[in-house]
Amino acid sequence: MEERKRRERTGGVWGQVSAFRSTEVAGGLAWGQSRRNAENASGACCPGRVGMEVGKGQQAQARRNLGGRDESSPDNEQDSGTTAHYRCATSHKKKGHRAGQMTRRWLSMTLLNSKQRCHMKKDTEIRLYVQERRKGMTQRVAAARAGIGERTARKYEQAAALPSQLRHLHEWKTRIDPFEEDWPWVVSQLERDSALQGSTLFALLCERHPDRYRPAQVRTLQRHIQQWRVLHGPDHEVMFAQQHIPGERGQSDFTHMEDLGVTLAGVPFLHMLHHFVLTYSNVEAVSVCLSESFEALAEGIEKALWQIGGVPKQHRTDHLTAAVKNGGKQHAKDWSVRYDALMAHYGMQPTKNNVTIAHENGDVEQSHHRFKQAVDQALRVRASRDFPSREAYERFLADLVRVRNLKRSVAFAQEQEGLQPLPTTPLVPCQAVRVTVRHLERRN
Repeated sequence: MEERKRRERTGGVWGQVSAFRSTEVAGGLAWGQSRRNAENASGACCPGRVGMEVGKGQQAQARRNLGGRDESSPDNEQDSGTTAHYRCATSHKKKGHRAGQMTRRWLSMTLLNSKQRCHMKKDTEIRLYVQERRKGMTQRVAAARAGIGERTARKYEQAAALPSQLRHLHEWKTRIDPFEEDWPWVVSQLERDSALQGSTLFALLCERHPDRYRPAQVRTLQRHIQQWRVLHGPDHEVMFAQQHIPGERGQSDFTHMEDLGVTLAGVPFLHMLHHFVLTYSNVEAVSVCLSESFEALAEGIEKALWQIGGVPKQHRTDHLTAAVKNGGKQHAKDWSVRYDALMAHYGMQPTKNNVTIAHENGDVEQSHHRFKQAVDQALRVRASRDFPSREAYERFLADLVRVRNLKRSVAFAQEQEGLQPLPTTPLVPCQAVRVTVRHLERRN
C-alpha cells in the first residue's frame, strides 16, 4: 500500500514537471552531448570536467548559446530545481583532481527568449561574428559562436556597419514642453540679468501659476536655461592650450613663503623664493631671497641655469620693476639696462606677459602652488618647522627640488636636446661690499 502511494506521488510530480520542463530537458541533453564532445577533444580526465585546452570563456559562451546558465549569473538562484550534478570519480584523485561537486543550471526558455529580445547588440559581438565569417564559417555557425541570432547577424552583415554606427541621434520630442507658454517670460528675465538661476526662475513661475508646475520639473527648466545660455547667452573668455616646445622657454617669478611658518633658531624667517621653471618638462629650481630686487632676480636666474645645465631660448616674467621700466609720458614698457645685459649674456630673448593677465605666465604660477604644497607636506613629515640656520633650510629645499625633478627625467631628457649651451663664465651681477658703520640708530 505504501509502495503504491509512493509511486503515485512520484508519478504525479513527474507528470507535472515533465510537461513544464520538457524544453529544459532537451536543452540539457544537448548541452551534455556538447560537453562530452569537448571532453573527448580536450582529453579531460574525468566526467564533468573539461581539460585545460578549453578555456573558461569558451565554456561560458557554449552554455549561453545552448540556453545554459553561467554560475556567475546574478539570478542563478531562480532555477535551483533544475540542477544537474557531476562528480569526479575517486579513482582520478591521484591525477591531481579533488573529488567535488559541479553544478550546471539551465535557464527557462521563456526567460531566455525575453532576454534575447531585449538585448541590445554590441560592437564586440558583431566583430566576433565578422571574424568567424572570415574564417569561412556559415552564417548560422558564426552567429552561434558570437552569441547572436542568425537574422540579426544577417542584418548587420548586409548593412556592413556596427551597431554604434547605425544608431540615430534622438532629436525629436517625446512629450510636450511644460514651459512652452512661459518660455518667452523666462527669456526676458535672462536677457535682463543672465546670472539668474533656474531654481530662482522656477520659484517665480510657481508663484505666477501655482497649479501649473510640479517641483520635479525644476531640472527640466535648468536644462532649457543651460541650452539657451550656450546659444544666446553672454560670450565667455576663450582659453587656448599652450603648446610647449623643448628648450624654447623658461619662466620665473617670486613667491612669498611667510604663510608656511618657517623659523630659524626659533625666530620667524620672513623670506621669499625665486622660482624658475622650464615650461616643457616642468623642471624647476628655487633660491631663497628677501625681496624682489634685481640682484635676487639675477642670482635666481643664474643659479637655475647652471643647475639645469643649459639655457632656453626665451625667458618670460611678469612686469617686475627689476626687469621692466616705464619710460616717457606714454608709459612705454622697456627692459631695464641690467636685465637686458643679463639676457644678452646668456643669449635669451626676454618676454613678458600682458598686464593683469597672470595665466600667460601660468606654468610658474601653478608651480608656486604645487611647490608650496610640497614644502608644507615635507615640513609636516619632518614634524618641525624650525631650522638651525639658513643653510640648513636651503639644503632642505634643495633635496625637495631634487626629488620632484626626478619624476620629470624623461621629459627633461628631451628638453636638454633643445637647450643652448651655457657661457664660459657666469655674469655674477651681485658683489659683496664691505662697509664701515659709524653710527647705528635703533628705531622702534
